[in-house]
Amino acid sequence: LILRGCKLSDYDFDKNFFHLGELKFLDLSQNELQAAGAKRLDDVLIHNSSLTSLDLSHNRRMGKEGASAISSMIQMNSGLRELNLTHSIVDFKKIYEAMLYN
Repeated sequence: LILRGCKLSDYDFDKNFFHLGELKFLDLSQNELQAAGAKRLDDVLIHNSSLTSLDLSHNRRMGKEGASAISSMIQMNSGLRELNLTHSIVDFKKIYEAMLYN
């Protein structure tokens, strides 16, 4: 599913948004995701073991709180193999540690 550049914000992500079955690829790049949106995304995707690729690039306002949410999702989602955070401002140390755990 490609939702690149749709100007999605934190409030556009809820559990109803992702009732898409066996989603394998999700591109949310170039949106306006912040920490709250990353947390909501975490709540939705944490148990989606079919997701193998997630693109969150060019979401510049996720910060440390967003990185914590993403880290949690990575640790719980064993199917995720590719994560793009290019040009996103997050705490990469937390993300790296979560990837080692996964």
